[in-house]
Amino acid sequence: MPQDASDGYERLTDIAEAAKNEGSELKHVIRDVYRNYSELGSDIHDYYEKNLKKFPETVEQTANDLYSFSLFANSIFLLVIASFSRFVGSYITAPVFGIIFLNVGAIILSVVVVPIIATYVYQNLKVRSLAEKRIACAGFIFLQSVLIGFINQNDWLESVPFSVLTQIISSFSYPLILAHTDNRQKILGIVAGSSMIFHLAHGFFFSGMDGAFLTIAILYTILAICLIQYSIAFRCQTDFDMMLLTMQYVFLVSVVRMFAVMSFGKDK
Repeated sequence: MPQDASDGYERLTDIAEAAKNEGSELKHVIRDVYRNYSELGSDIHDYYEKNLKKFPETVEQTANDLYSFSLFANSIFLLVIASFSRFVGSYITAPVFGIIFLNVGAIILSVVVVPIIATYVYQNLKVRSLAEKRIACAGFIFLQSVLIGFINQNDWLESVPFSVLTQIISSFSYPLILAHTDNRQKILGIVAGSSMIFHLAHGFFFSGMDGAFLTIAILYTILAICLIQYSIAFRCQTDFDMMLLTMQYVFLVSVVRMFAVMSFGKDK
C-alpha cells in the first residue's frame, strides 16, 4: 500500500507537471493568437487607410464624372432629335403644314401650346422615371422642331451650325470645364468664348461675317450661356422635368432666330 501511495503521488505530480506544461503551452498559443490578431488588426487598419478610406472620395469623384457625362449625353440626345425633326419639318412636312396654317400659327403652337401641354404632362401625369422623361421630352421636342422646320423652310443646312453645333460645343465644353472648376464665372466665360470662337471661325471660312451673321452668333452665344446658367442653378441632370422644357424653349427661340431678323435683306 505505501508503494501504491507513492506511485499515486508520483502520478499526481506528473499530472500536475503536465498540466503546468500544458498551461504554459496554452499561454504561448494565446499569446501567439493575440499577436497575430494584433498584426491582422494592424494590416486591416493599413488597408483601410490606403484603400477603403478613399472609397467615399472615389465614389464622389465617379458620381461627378457621371454627372458631367450625363449632361453632355442628354444634351446631344435632345439635339439629335431636334435636328432630325427640323429636317423633317423643313423638307418633308412643310407642304402639309402650309395648307393648315401660316408661320404665325406655327410659332404660336411651338412657343405657347406645346410648352403648356408639356407642363401639364409633367406636372399632372407624374412622369417620373428617367426613361419616361426622355421619351416624353423627345416627343415634345420632335413636335416643336417639326414646327420650327416649317417656319424656316429650306433653311436647315444653313441653320445647323448655329442651332445644333452651338449647343453641342456648349454641352461638350461645360462638363469639361466643370471637371476642373466650379466657379460659375469661369464656366460661363469659357462656354461663351468657345461658342464665339466657333462662330467666328465658321463665319470666316464658310459664311462671311456680315452684320446679320455676327448678330445671330451673339444671340446664340447668349442663349447658350442662359442654358448653362440654368443647368448650374438647378443641377438639371437629376430631374428632367422643367429643364428639358426650358432647354427646348431656348432652342426654339434660337432656331426661329427671330426669323424676321434673318429675313432682312433676304426674300424667302
